[in-house]
Amino acid sequence: MDWNKFRIGIMTDFSIGQSLLTTEKLVESAKAIGLEKIVVADDMTISSLIQLQRAAKAEGIDAMIGVKFRCYADPTAKKKVGEKYENPYVALKIFAKDEEGQKTIYKILTRANSEERYYYNARGSFEDLKDLRNCVVTFGDLFGLTDANDLRKIELDPSCSLYAEFCPINTPYWDRVNMERIKALADERVKASIVSYPAMYATLDEANSMTPLKAVCTNTNIKSPFLPHQYVRDFALERAPTLQKDFQEMFRRIINRYPVLKDENEPYLSCLYKTNGACWAEEFHAEPFFKFEKHAPCLPQMAEDAFAEVVRQCKEGWKTRMFTKRLGYCPDASLLPKYKDRLAYELGIIKKMGFSNYFLVVADIVNWSKNNGVRVGCGRGSAGGSLIAYLMGITEVDPIRFNLIFERFINPSRQDLPDVDLDYQSSKRYKVIEYLTAKYGVDRVSGISNYGTLASASAFRDTGRIFGLSPNDMAATKLVPKENGISATLTEAADAVPEIDKLKDTYPDVWKHALRFEGVMRSLGQHAAGTVVAGEPLVNRAVVERRAEGNVVNWDKRVVEDYGLIKMDILGLSTLDVLDIAQEYIEKNHGVKVNYLDLPLDDPKVLDMFTNGNTTAVFQFDSQGMQNLLKRLGKGGRLSFDDITAATALYRPGPLDSGLTEEYVQIKQGLKSPHYDHPSVKAALEDTYGVMVYQEQIMQVSRDLAGFTMVEADGLRKSVAKKQVDKMAHYKDKFVEGAVAKGMEKEKVEELWGKIEKFASYAFNKSHSVAYSINSYWTCWVKTYYTAEYFAAQLSIVKEDKYPNIIKDARSCGIEVIPPDINYSTEKFEVKGKEILCPFSAVKGCSENTALKIVAARKKHGRFETMQDFVDEAAKKGSGINCRVVANLNEVGAFANIELTQPKSTDPSRRKIQAGLMPGLIVDTVLARKAEAFSEDKELKIAEIYQEVFSCSGCSLAGKCHPEPITCGAKCQYMLVFDCPSKDDDDRGKLLSGTCGKLVKEQLKEHGISPALGYTTALVKAKKTDKFLTNEQLNGCSKYLDREVEVLKPSVIVCLGSASVRRFLPDIKSPSAEVGNVFYNAKLDATVVVGLNPLQIVFDESKMALLDKTFAALKSGLAVE
Repeated sequence: MDWNKFRIGIMTDFSIGQSLLTTEKLVESAKAIGLEKIVVADDMTISSLIQLQRAAKAEGIDAMIGVKFRCYADPTAKKKVGEKYENPYVALKIFAKDEEGQKTIYKILTRANSEERYYYNARGSFEDLKDLRNCVVTFGDLFGLTDANDLRKIELDPSCSLYAEFCPINTPYWDRVNMERIKALADERVKASIVSYPAMYATLDEANSMTPLKAVCTNTNIKSPFLPHQYVRDFALERAPTLQKDFQEMFRRIINRYPVLKDENEPYLSCLYKTNGACWAEEFHAEPFFKFEKHAPCLPQMAEDAFAEVVRQCKEGWKTRMFTKRLGYCPDASLLPKYKDRLAYELGIIKKMGFSNYFLVVADIVNWSKNNGVRVGCGRGSAGGSLIAYLMGITEVDPIRFNLIFERFINPSRQDLPDVDLDYQSSKRYKVIEYLTAKYGVDRVSGISNYGTLASASAFRDTGRIFGLSPNDMAATKLVPKENGISATLTEAADAVPEIDKLKDTYPDVWKHALRFEGVMRSLGQHAAGTVVAGEPLVNRAVVERRAEGNVVNWDKRVVEDYGLIKMDILGLSTLDVLDIAQEYIEKNHGVKVNYLDLPLDDPKVLDMFTNGNTTAVFQFDSQGMQNLLKRLGKGGRLSFDDITAATALYRPGPLDSGLTEEYVQIKQGLKSPHYDHPSVKAALEDTYGVMVYQEQIMQVSRDLAGFTMVEADGLRKSVAKKQVDKMAHYKDKFVEGAVAKGMEKEKVEELWGKIEKFASYAFNKSHSVAYSINSYWTCWVKTYYTAEYFAAQLSIVKEDKYPNIIKDARSCGIEVIPPDINYSTEKFEVKGKEILCPFSAVKGCSENTALKIVAARKKHGRFETMQDFVDEAAKKGSGINCRVVANLNEVGAFANIELTQPKSTDPSRRKIQAGLMPGLIVDTVLARKAEAFSEDKELKIAEIYQEVFSCSGCSLAGKCHPEPITCGAKCQYMLVFDCPSKDDDDRGKLLSGTCGKLVKEQLKEHGISPALGYTTALVKAKKTDKFLTNEQLNGCSKYLDREVEVLKPSVIVCLGSASVRRFLPDIKSPSAEVGNVFYNAKLDATVVVGLNPLQIVFDESKMALLDKTFAALKSGLAVE
């Protein structure tokens, strides 16, 4: 084979941190330089096999995929404290000749990933090589065979072939290595020799990005002395044409470098001259290397006659589901023939396609979960379109009631297996996995891999971080545009966003590397929900690898099913935990056993909650934006369940950006009339007022208007969604022809096709919308009728940072969340009338285990009548309740109801201590200390600070105008802190000037707050010169703000910008989500109010409510003099 037509020694980005060659880039570059064959071996992984062979084949390139297999001296050794750790390895390359050979590679790689072996890396051994069958093994390239004596450790089955591999890298080290490999040619097992040259990037100029790539993938600073550097800088794919010449020059160098070669008695001399500056690549290329082909599905056999069992289960489901109400609906007798026809059709499809066993496996998982206390969601994804799934109890969505399409779930023209994604209680999901493992075997159940790649923004941020840039330096990366939820590339972003374009100029080296890293793999993880259940050991079809979360097969969700391993998404959904916990509370407190499936979907009170946007903490409808959408939709009258379902599909980037959501709102409000392009499309679109909202509507329109079959309709949907140009052209011709035949003008048809083409790229799945809207409806129903139980359930599952908003929403509904009571509280939130008692474990120092011991002590002792009763019980040996727990419970008021001389647990005097001992649970403003007088001494110190500010040269704002602060009168009770002065402030040399000052002064007046009691300053003392403040500016000025706070000791600090929020409340992740909330800063002994920049109102008047909320919080936080 022509030397210029093939390349051996390629690594892809599956060798994490070692290559820039993604599958796409490798194939593209290989084609550009005329390669006809590429030989790839990645470091201890063979995961590129399927997608790389497929992509290469599409471009007419032959791809041989193997693995660099590390043979360690001791594959089980681990470093011990105080001992030097040395465990050298030899990385041989292994390629399978056929399916049997591939299985043996999976076997030894799986062993290398075992718990015993895995230690920072998967580790193999020379002993593992004995298990190989029908494989080609070579000496390897980098980290390969370096000592001919090691050849004795390689023991191969006769079905395997051994090749010497030479790397003509022009260094003394590699001349010595190649000399050792020449010696190895004396071994009669060596079939022939080949020449390779490492290829880790496409072009030579990319060599300088290899060290930064390693740093990014290991999260190591670029200056770290432990970071390996690559000194040979020509491992580029484009270098291939010089390989033959390089090999011949290597041959001559070795002869000249080693005088021993002049001795004719040297046993390996003939082997050296045997090469004669050439290699036997023909024999290597003639090997029957493994070519991947799609495998048949491999599932456990659930019944002798799987189809008959599906039919039986459907009949059982028919008896219960067709004649009793579910979700307030029971099919009318007149509709039963329609159900029968649909069922017969679906059964015929799954029998023909051989999917019966799949349905039985899924039904088994669902039914076991329901029977063993694990709540399962109504459905997810397209499975709601299947009547079989509904009758078998897999979903709770009646597809005919909701007009859902089966072909969206299973397209008979494709052989892809159906994909039933289901939600399970987050807290009990592990039980489902344990059940599967116990039933089918640990060797047949596993998670699946997730390949983590660097997107545009993360490529720049991760690169910037290893070069020492701060988050503020890289803040502009948050502005990377997205279209339909997909981020633009860095190049596209720079063209569209000036701030990102400036990054390119400010940090050119970081930008250069980041461009090269876009799309490159940086880590291997585990898919959050994907699980495979196989009918045979997984190692026959995959490598079982180690992850922090457990074992996974090496294939990801895109290719795992090509190997016949069926992915099932077993997702954890915390909303199901809320529903389950609420159900327990309701039964305990009211004696009512709620069955959510008995609830109709048209309850006026529940629908009014949606209509009014009263959906804080309601699944899917919690955000401010979604609540605003509901309120706008509600102006057109009470929302229906269909409207709620549509809202979940419309509140997404695509519909919002395209104006589709706005069109729906206007028609719902009566501002516009529904429009139908043709009478034939009305049936598909009238439920959504003529607006295309769902993928299923595209399918129905193409059927009703253009005469498509549902199979063709799903093909149209998929081709447009995936932008498959050739297929789109085919479907367009058919669509136009069919619509014209229906009497529609061709020009109008073209216009309608344009709408479909645009819409389909972000259309949502109606089956999923319906199923998830049912979950939302249920949570809202509980909130409506059992409000205290609902909030107690919510508080039971969220983290501390989510407490404040839930507690405030509970209060708006008349429910108070109060500290624990020694005679009523337990280890969880408890409902007592209109109050929710915090658990003992909510108090610092009291673990859940200690809380259980307190409950046990109370059960043993009986009701505590005095605090001393409890102290005596806690003092008993083995109680497990220490003095600190007792003291902290007393501080928060747990004994207040039995010690009548104590202030109540809700008394304002307790708040400061409670805020420290019960993080997130105290939302009332802590009464701040009384303001100190603004003495002459303090006034002088402030003046001194500003003299330093005016003369500061610590950042790029030196020499700019630094507006003066607004000082207080006799006392400083509160401090207003902006991120930086505004343009008006800069023009007039004083803060609170212009529009911003006017807005603040109006708020102070409206809330009755005296301006004389406040001091106004800024974190950064001069107007910013760019859209974002720099790290240099923030760090340079923050010391002055710290000194101002120290001098004035304000009772309340109002942060009027996200930078100032982060300065005083560094744990706040999203300042915009906390506007109006109040936090106590114990270090400063001050109340901190999260606010926003008042100038935001100029651009968005709706934010006036947030500004009002901010100053209302300031008012409540001021101490009463």
